[in-house]
Amino acid sequence: MTTDMSSLTRELRDVLAPLGADEERRAIEAALAVSGERRETVMVRGAELAIDKIRGNRPLRRVRVLLTAPTESVVREVLVDLNGKVVSDRELGPRNLPYLESEVEQARAVAQRDEQVAKLLAGYTVGVGTFAPMLGGAGRHRLVGLHFLDVSNPDVPRPLTSVVVDLATKTLVHDTHGHDTREA
Repeated sequence: MTTDMSSLTRELRDVLAPLGADEERRAIEAALAVSGERRETVMVRGAELAIDKIRGNRPLRRVRVLLTAPTESVVREVLVDLNGKVVSDRELGPRNLPYLESEVEQARAVAQRDEQVAKLLAGYTVGVGTFAPMLGGAGRHRLVGLHFLDVSNPDVPRPLTSVVVDLATKTLVHDTHGHDTREA
């Protein structure tokens, strides 16, 4: 790896530096404050470095904070400057963001309470994977797609069924398909 650094890169080191913990905390606090919501009613989906490039000027270092309601897919993007001041606050609309472990657990519990799903999974060593379903008819609701697999042989997992769970209504909204993979 080369240690040569261009003069421009050297000049912009402070702009390009990794996001620090204090900077991230300050940005999240500012985003939550502007949202006007209580911390319990908003989920922080991420905070990341956002560098705005302006032709002919020094780039601006900002932090992008993504917020959602716990059971919604609509994302709010808040941009915060280095001083912790909110410079932009906008709704991005529905997005399939990565699932939190708690969301997968909640969706799995909803799916496994369904009588048909429970029958399909009975007698198997079950693993679960996730997928992002189409958001078309869901509106603002947070949907979690789950693939249930027979993992009794971890080298060859076999699909059992795939479902979509609506976290807002805590219901199964779609059973994509059921597979009967038992030997006859």
